[in-house]
Amino acid sequence: MSLEKALAGFMRYGSLAAVCLCALGMIFLIGEGGLPTQGGLHELSGVDYGLLMDSPGAAWVALAGLGALVLVSVGRLLLCAVWFLREGDRRFVVISLVTVLLVTAAAAFRLAS
Repeated sequence: MSLEKALAGFMRYGSLAAVCLCALGMIFLIGEGGLPTQGGLHELSGVDYGLLMDSPGAAWVALAGLGALVLVSVGRLLLCAVWFLREGDRRFVVISLVTVLLVTAAAAFRLAS
């Protein structure tokens, strides 16, 4: 299997799984009696706020789906870095890895605060 097909399959099935996880979380939220309102969306990004206290399992499933979408993008960048390394294009390897580091740093700062 070529790296192009592996990358395409990873993106296709990884994105599908992440979107299904988000949808499942939203279905759970609806089933538990509430979709997040505009103010509730802010509460979804925190840990101990109103909507999470009302339906902790559903909110965490939806957040896991969103996290999986980010991880699919990071995985794509890592696969591209491997691909660029095989092709001998070190500049794009560095660009891919720096982008992964930026995404990781942003997530770490958000989780730390």
